Amino acid sequence: MGAGVYNAASVAALVSAVVSVFTAAGAFLAARLPDWRDLKRLGWIAVTAAVNAALACAVSGDVSPAVWAASVRLELVLAALHLAAWHAYLSAWGKRPLSARQRRALGVVLAASLLALVPGAVYGEGSVLRPVGWLGMTHRDPVVTPLGWAVHALLVGAGAWVVVRTVRLGRAGAPWARTHVACTSALLAMGAHDALVACGLPLRTPYLVAFGLHAPMFVLAVVTLQRIATGASELHRLKAGLEEEASRRAEALARSEAALARAERLAMLGQLAAGVAHEVNNPTAVVSANLAYLGHALRDDPRPQLHGCIEDSQAAVVRIAAIVKQLLVAGRSVRSPDAPLSVVALARAFDAAVAAATARGAAHVDFVRELPSGLCVLAHADPLVQVLSNLVVNAVQAIPAARRGRVVLRGCAERDRVRIVVEDDGDGMSPETLRRLFEPFYSTKPVGAGTGLGLAVSRALVETMQGTLRFESEPGHGTRAILELAHADVAPLVTPPPGTIPVPAPRRSTILLVDDDGQVRHSLARLLGLRYDVTVADGVGAALDEAFGRTFDLVLCDVVMPDGGGERFWAEVSRSAPELARRVVFMTGGAATPAARAFLAAQPQPVLEKPIDLAAVDGAVTRLARLARAG
Repeated sequence: MGAGVYNAASVAALVSAVVSVFTAAGAFLAARLPDWRDLKRLGWIAVTAAVNAALACAVSGDVSPAVWAASVRLELVLAALHLAAWHAYLSAWGKRPLSARQRRALGVVLAASLLALVPGAVYGEGSVLRPVGWLGMTHRDPVVTPLGWAVHALLVGAGAWVVVRTVRLGRAGAPWARTHVACTSALLAMGAHDALVACGLPLRTPYLVAFGLHAPMFVLAVVTLQRIATGASELHRLKAGLEEEASRRAEALARSEAALARAERLAMLGQLAAGVAHEVNNPTAVVSANLAYLGHALRDDPRPQLHGCIEDSQAAVVRIAAIVKQLLVAGRSVRSPDAPLSVVALARAFDAAVAAATARGAAHVDFVRELPSGLCVLAHADPLVQVLSNLVVNAVQAIPAARRGRVVLRGCAERDRVRIVVEDDGDGMSPETLRRLFEPFYSTKPVGAGTGLGLAVSRALVETMQGTLRFESEPGHGTRAILELAHADVAPLVTPPPGTIPVPAPRRSTILLVDDDGQVRHSLARLLGLRYDVTVADGVGAALDEAFGRTFDLVLCDVVMPDGGGERFWAEVSRSAPELARRVVFMTGGAATPAARAFLAAQPQPVLEKPIDLAAVDGAVTRLARLARAG
């Protein structure tokens, strides 16, 4: 002790107490933050350090013997509590709690420290003065009993245990391991020094544990700074990620807005197409039926100009019908009931596409086919040929006629998909053209050379086949059209080529023709009368009267009519004459209303699109007869 209460040792202990109080307050405040709750136990380390430092201040100062003796005893108990607080903190820091055996061992240390409160058990009566000349003070050391030596040794061992746990937890991946090992090691060294001095080792040094009690403050400072630095780095990373995500979302939003605008245009196109189809197909059906009838009636006329006139008119009608159908498909508003996908051989589809392109002028182009033998896809045969023909024709037209070019048709299986590539070495496309490629009525071809519907129709057809269609192109480097469809393992059965007209039945079949449009009804009846016995009905009521009074081989019924139209007729016939219901075939000029489209999609019977020719009716009769025999 020195000349008064304050000396170098007591002042150092007082500073440690004040620092520990502020450290405890900081730790408890920081523990309120998310993911910082482990610092709450560091706060308890600081609390025990503050009390211990306050007792060390009393021990080092010029106080009464009674105060000194009580402070020495309590200081030993607080040292044990300080070590227990360290073990609790290490369990939270390393996320590895003490085992039951380890908790019992720690309980033994705490119980042993309580022996210091028993007079004469750990410390004897009186004290020993130990001068520390270079600090100008004299320490008052307790008289340690043999049991006291054991208790001090036990506390030093508990401190070594803290260091060993810190090292192990650091190796197991606990954060900031070096900082924790350095602090606990320094505290152990200072505590061991003080235990040896208290037990009688004549060193001329002050008690050091008061300085070791700064360890919680050091740990808190380092952990806080490192967590702040880590948080700043994480914040920077998140900021960069958010900026990237925002940019990606903005691009996706722009694409979505463009897709929405395209969908709105397609919806408007679909509505327009439905109305146009219904209004155009009925008069077209009249013209088509009358031309077919005239062609049959004048088949023996010797004037070739007359036959040429009829054939040109029929070709024009077919072209009108095809354009209307393209409008419907491009708009995706009106669709025939989805037919099941069938197995289609790619080789035959490739041949048909090349033949279509060759017929339209491809003398300056060499075609190369790269296709494994027997490769098949799940698709609709005719729409697939239409799509491939459109892609091949576009590839041919992209190659200037002044030079020799090449178009490659390639097909390969990739797991459960088949990738079909149509590649040309033409002029390529600009990014703007590539972006607008599927817009209806957008075309880079000269006026009159295209409708601008080909690719819009092609993509719509591909989507109905559960496939995808995309393009890759650069100006001056050609274009690649990439079509992907489901892979089929089974080779298709040989079927008659498209356009084959089934041989009609030997006897004249009977047909009930139901249509509210007089011109359509009369012209179709005239045409069908060449091959069938036709009965006409101008509406649903008349049709039901005829259907329930006679037997027909085929009922050809329009969909959109007054008094419930084809849907009402179907419901009545299905309920009252189920056998006749199986011989009903619906015809439509576009199914302009959502209810009509829903009905066609739900009912099981065939659907013919206007204008209707004899071949379509013959095929329907043959198909229904085959189904009747099979049933």
